[in-house]
Amino acid sequence: MPRLKSGDVFETQVLADFAYFQFVRAHKDFGDLIRVFTSLHENRVAEIERAMHEPSLLAFYSLKAVLKSPARVKLIGNAPLRDVDGRPIIVKTGHGPWHIFEEGKEDRMVSVLTATEAEIPEMYGIVPHSWMLHLILKANGIDVKPSALVAPSIKPQADDETTYFLYFEKKADALGAFSQIANHESLKTLRATLKKGSETWEILLTGNVPVGEAVSLIEAISEEFNGDFDGFEAPLDG
Repeated sequence: MPRLKSGDVFETQVLADFAYFQFVRAHKDFGDLIRVFTSLHENRVAEIERAMHEPSLLAFYSLKAVLKSPARVKLIGNAPLRDVDGRPIIVKTGHGPWHIFEEGKEDRMVSVLTATEAEIPEMYGIVPHSWMLHLILKANGIDVKPSALVAPSIKPQADDETTYFLYFEKKADALGAFSQIANHESLKTLRATLKKGSETWEILLTGNVPVGEAVSLIEAISEEFNGDFDGFEAPLDG
């Protein structure tokens, strides 16, 4: 595991896209403060500086724990810890008494905010990896519950499971369908993956939802988002 340095920039996959975040500092009580850049990229950024000028949010995150699973995040370089306008990063917790963190200074607790402190951006509490992905998608108008983002589905289809195949010409349609499936009460237990194919965006759904019910719901969602439901693979009887 790499030794963390302030300013380290990491890449992570969010469904079929890439996103970036930056390590700010470690805190003895709250974990690792990170700055999350909320733009989504279909392709990996060629230059780190591109991500530094994107909208961002701040949160505490268990980066050291996540780095033990290198498939989830990748260190790509280091960049200065500065806001776009050159100000140092200053953040505060969302509810009083306020805990204020300013790079290069001692943390402080205040019960009353000055006018200047009231303008300091608020931050999120300690978030797991799935919540970070959820916040990035939410910033892009995509509502997918964190439970659907715990990890990419790499588990193979079991003997008693069914896999469903959906294809979309447009990324926006694929994301809309994925969000609706992930939040649907009858379909949310299916393991879902979204990836970019050579000509289409593909959604694979695997699990044990009753086939008749699943097909009816998936067909309706596919039609709503201009997709092509290409059937399913079910276990053989006997």
